[in-house]
Amino acid sequence: MSQGALFKHFRTKAHLLGAAVRRLFDGLIRDFREAFAAADTRADRVTVALGQIRQAFAEPRLLAAFELYAAARTDTGLRRALAPVMAEHRANLRAEARGLFTELVDPAQLDSVVDCVMSAFQGEALGRLVLREPGAEARSFALLERMVRGELDRGREGRSQRGRRRRRSGV
Repeated sequence: MSQGALFKHFRTKAHLLGAAVRRLFDGLIRDFREAFAAADTRADRVTVALGQIRQAFAEPRLLAAFELYAAARTDTGLRRALAPVMAEHRANLRAEARGLFTELVDPAQLDSVVDCVMSAFQGEALGRLVLREPGAEARSFALLERMVRGELDRGREGRSQRGRRRRRSGV
């Protein structure tokens, strides 16, 4: 494609990069869905979901997004182009989690869990670029899994208690 044709579809280089990141994120969510659906149905959904997300953060194609995040720190146009793409991706991740774990927690609580998980894996992926510590990733994964499971269990307990209160009050 010629440069003229390229800019017929994208006003600026930043808009082109934003569209590329959107395509990357859409592919990552599609890949997650496919891998989750193909997982052993007897396996724990929390463990499977966390494992799939962690695997996505180990993919080289996601490093391109990290490079753009770093560039957007000093490039206002790129930051403006990436912000809505990232917000859309966050909303898609939250919706995906709600679809998988609706019976466990209320949506606002689940959104916070999703945000925390994504931040943890993103930080791990960035740290891995510089320093790999044998065993650290497995320990971190186990801790994150316990934290997520605890939060989901608290949400499930809170939800069932609210249901019991409503039944007793006749609501």
